Amino acid sequence: LIEKSRKPLGLLSHCFLISVPWTAVSTNSSLFYTVSFVSLVLTAAYAAALHLGMFQLNSIASQVLRLGGTSDAVEAARIRRAVVLVTSQKTLPVSVAVLGAISTANPSAAATCALCVLPCVLWHLLQIVIDSVIVSRWVSEDKARQVSAAPASS
Repeated sequence: LIEKSRKPLGLLSHCFLISVPWTAVSTNSSLFYTVSFVSLVLTAAYAAALHLGMFQLNSIASQVLRLGGTSDAVEAARIRRAVVLVTSQKTLPVSVAVLGAISTANPSAAATCALCVLPCVLWHLLQIVIDSVIVSRWVSEDKARQVSAAPASS
């Protein structure tokens, strides 16, 4: 029963997570037409640089702190990778909730907060793309390492 329900519940969870930023974006969609293309590109570049910087910082910290232990190097690397991914990502629903709280506490900032949702959405999408590329590279490196470590069969 659990295995049969895993996929539908996962999809339902994603739908709920998407609904938070969707409502924030859709209620103030007219504001997004005021943003220039150059501003979007600069925001995307800044978001990518910030995410990659956090990724690198967390990677260094996980190695310095020797997360995952030192007994099994492969397992330690997997644990460090998981920690780096989790600590480098910032979630979109939390960002939108914080902006919503700010606009509720200060109604004069509501329009600005609504416009701030756009960089949050952009950042979230870029995080997904960047991390997908990085994880794909890790998988390829792991497979290559396994192939090179495997004894040659004759």
